[in-house]
Amino acid sequence: GESATIERFCNQLAAEVLVPRQDFEEASRGVTATEESIGRIARRYSVSREVILRRFKDAGSVSQSTYDALAEKWTSEAVRARGGPPGGDYYATQRAYLGTRFLDAAFRQYYTNRIDVYQLAEYLGMNVDRVRRLESEMRA
Repeated sequence: GESATIERFCNQLAAEVLVPRQDFEEASRGVTATEESIGRIARRYSVSREVILRRFKDAGSVSQSTYDALAEKWTSEAVRARGGPPGGDYYATQRAYLGTRFLDAAFRQYYTNRIDVYQLAEYLGMNVDRVRRLESEMRA
């Protein structure tokens, strides 16, 4: 119920911060959503291919079945490349999921005392101890 609504809102906010809709529309104008074009656009924004695939899906350029097939393919490729099931470094996963642009913006608000560590933790969806560890991992 309410948690799902909040999660959808947060996902939409993160998508807008990482890949602004208007900028994406300009970058993807006249572009067919292929694995190659999705990869190229993902590199432009420093986000995962799935983020760009989701933008194409939300724009109506990619069907749900195509979205599901490509997402599954990329997940399988990642599992094979790692030599095992998904998992691993929580902080690397969070950096990839949240994106450097969003993390930089969030931590900038914290460093300039516009938000406190508890608000930062809430924005990042983790507890304060993990925020502090993520901060040190980002500096390394």
